[in-house]
Amino acid sequence: MHLTVTGYLAAAGTATLGTAGTAIVIAGWAPDATYRLTDIAEFDDVARTWACDTSGRRPRWTEAGGRSPRRSAPEA
Repeated sequence: MHLTVTGYLAAAGTATLGTAGTAIVIAGWAPDATYRLTDIAEFDDVARTWACDTSGRRPRWTEAGGRSPRRSAPEA
């Protein structure tokens, strides 16, 4: 998949309706980047739930339960 700069600027931060009451956003994608998708999926050992706080001027995504995103330890 290739995300053009124009596509990124038009869609970044915009939620699109998914199925069953879900939403889809561009997250973690860089403009003008190409990603090669395979049929092999790798998952973290723990699922995380994110929530969007729309009470402020701009929407803010946080991990549900107040946890910070997990960061990997620096390599030695």
